[in-house]
Amino acid sequence: MPNSQFSIPNDFVCKLYLLISIMVSVAELKTILAAGKVTEVRGNQAIAGEYQCLRNLNIYDDRQCEGLATQAAAGRNLRILLPQGGTEGLGDWGTREQGNKGTQRPAQDGQGDVLCPTPSVPQSPDLSVPQSPGLPISPTPAIFVELCEDDYPGWLPIGDLEQLQIAPEFYKAPVLSPEEIQDRLPAAIAFAKAAMKVPHEYLWGGTVAPNYDCSGLMQAAFASAGIRLPRDAYQQEAFLQAISFEELQPGDLIFFGLPGKRTSHVALHLGEKRYLHCSGKQGGRNGIGIDTISPDESSVGQFYYKQLRSAGRVVASYQPGDLDSFEFLA
Repeated sequence: MPNSQFSIPNDFVCKLYLLISIMVSVAELKTILAAGKVTEVRGNQAIAGEYQCLRNLNIYDDRQCEGLATQAAAGRNLRILLPQGGTEGLGDWGTREQGNKGTQRPAQDGQGDVLCPTPSVPQSPDLSVPQSPGLPISPTPAIFVELCEDDYPGWLPIGDLEQLQIAPEFYKAPVLSPEEIQDRLPAAIAFAKAAMKVPHEYLWGGTVAPNYDCSGLMQAAFASAGIRLPRDAYQQEAFLQAISFEELQPGDLIFFGLPGKRTSHVALHLGEKRYLHCSGKQGGRNGIGIDTISPDESSVGQFYYKQLRSAGRVVASYQPGDLDSFEFLA
């Protein structure tokens, strides 16, 4: 690790590794964390190194791993986040809002998808506070992580720790000019069209082929061209440069949502008012398709025309921490 990293007091490191051993009781976790180092302290969180995914991995909304939040593609980097204290197990962690990220990930309105909460960063009591002896320690089936490319948090199953390796190098976000992005848009559009041609279905939380959700498809399409976007539709809306519908060009994004709620759906504009998107069954389709911005469109197009909200243009590639300064529309 570079010498420029934060210096962590020895007593804190001892507490951290004691915490791991008494609370989690999973050999894989201790092995992989012992191989890395605590690299940064963020608030009450310790970042225990940066790791690279050896295969595609599912990231969940809760530590029971019951709701898919997102996916991490092979080769992608993530950070393992640990509390600085705590004695009762990960179940004792409280929550805090993640700034402008909010505390809920909006469901795809009208598509029958369950409203999945965005995981909140865990907190825990201080180890120095006296605890009642003899309290049972409940092992957790997951560890809290944050994806490096988009700052997206979630829970990684403990069994998947063996699918990580210490990252050969820290993630470095690409910096692109609007002109460079414009040159790469045809590749993003080609990726999305190709994804439509293979057997697939809509998957809430999906960002890895062949099954995507709406914003996961956008993120994957632009990533294929070397352009990074935030994870969720409402985050993508905040990140893009707002434009009018009259200004739409191929490669711009179109956003949808119900009045009084956050944006819940996103599509890729292809030109001539046609857009490509991945939608769920209740919207009239289970997967990727092409519709037109028109009240006289197919049943799917009509469904989304009623929720037409805004449009945006990608003029930058996402940098970690960008979302902290954004205001999200209600």
